[in-house]
Parts: sequence; C-alpha cells; structure tokens
Amino acid sequence: RVALVHVCDRNNTLNSTALRQHQSVICTVEITVMESQPHQKLSDIATSAFIVNRRTFRQNCELVRILAKANGIHRVRPHVKTHKTREGCLIQSGIGDCVGSGEPAQASVVGFVVSTLPELSMVTDMALQYQCRPFSDILFGVPICKSKLLAIQNLKEKLASSMNNGGNIYLLVDNPNQVDFLEEFIGNSHLEHLE
Repeated sequence: RVALVHVCDRNNTLNSTALRQHQSVICTVEITVMESQPHQKLSDIATSAFIVNRRTFRQNCELVRILAKANGIHRVRPHVKTHKTREGCLIQSGIGDCVGSGEPAQASVVGFVVSTLPELSMVTDMALQYQCRPFSDILFGVPICKSKLLAIQNLKEKLASSMNNGGNIYLLVDNPNQVDFLEEFIGNSHLEHLE
C-alpha cells in the first residue's frame, strides 16, 4: 500500500516547491491510500505525491523503541500528528501479533499523543477495536480550550464504557484559567473521569 499526499495551496494548485523547501503552506491535503500494483512504477504516480516507504517507516519506529530502551527510556509515547493514520499508529505501536489479543503490548510504547479531536477520535476507535494498550492511553498534547471539552468528555465516556481498564485521556494545561474552567466543567458535568 502506498499513501499519496497531494499538497495544494489556497488556490488548489499543486505546490511541490514549498513542500521540498519545508515551508508552511496554507493548504488542503488529500490523502489517498492505494494498493501497490506488482508492476506499478513510481513514475506512474500522479505528482505531487508524498510517498511513504512502509519498510523504512517500520524500521525507523523500531529504531526509536530500541534506542530509547538502550538509553534507559522504557516508555515511549509517539505522536500521530504527522501521519494521522490508523496504519501509522499500528506501525508506531510495535505491538505486532498482540493486536486484538487483549494483552498489553510488549513494546515500550505506552500510549499516543494527539493534537486534534479527529486524531483523538481515531485513536479512541482503535482502543475500542483492539482492546489493548497503547491505544487506550492518550495524551491530548496541546493546551486545552473550553470548546473541546464536551467532545473529549464524550470520547472518554465511550472509552470508559467499552474498555476493560477504562482507558485514559490526559489533558495539558498551561495556565490557571484552564484549571478553573476544567474544574467548572467537571463540576457541572458530574465527572470524575476527565484527567
């Protein structure tokens, strides 16, 4: 399978120059996951295309886990921000044959970091599907705002009601006002599970 990411500027014009120069581009991103054809050539793929080599991605993720452990870091929490895919999460997790067995992952990956509600929803759905760590331990890796609390609460309740261990969604705060509105939200919602 090959993932193609077509990067377009605000006029919906392909912008491969900005991508090559690692510039920020106001863009829409179209992601297409294609099954590789046995005789398909890279030159046959429409450009601009961002192509992920699955073997290299898998090797890089494994290397991160190996180097972390070799340097005394026994728990790793990868971010889904770049790939935003279920397939990428599975590769990052390193759980291999453990998927679906209900057993904790043998790899050092203990959870995931997400930055958006769609990413949080995706990893929550994976926790419900696979019923094992690291998918059930999620850090919302940007400081929280009021407008996202109800959606996060709903995902936490979905996780808690469907997982044997309940799972966890952690929130970041970076100022006292956030603590105040979190306490208010929890008080009004009669929640104890939002961490």
